Amino acid sequence: MVLVQNARMGRALSRLSQELYSRDSHFVLELVQNADDNSYPPGVIPTLEFVLHEDRITVLNNEVGFSEANLRALCDVGRSTKANVSGYIGQKGIGFKSVFRVREVEPEPR
Repeated sequence: MVLVQNARMGRALSRLSQELYSRDSHFVLELVQNADDNSYPPGVIPTLEFVLHEDRITVLNNEVGFSEANLRALCDVGRSTKANVSGYIGQKGIGFKSVFRVREVEPEPR
């Protein structure tokens, strides 16, 4: 029953993210929004840089870094660490999933 429920929730999340963020370019907006929501060391001017390569994009940001709670929230739904804090753009916990949609999955090493 747990496997069936997990599969159902996975399909629901996939469908929801595809319908809400159907444009492949949406991930760029999410990365910019994420940079705006980040924490920065005192006295640091926030920067965000997109480096275009032939086969990939590298995104550089001089933020403090993700905490374990931030990483868990990015991989979950409705568990945003920004949900109850004012001053942040994102808070629903699903927008960053558009970044996951454009990544290439590496094959498992044998």
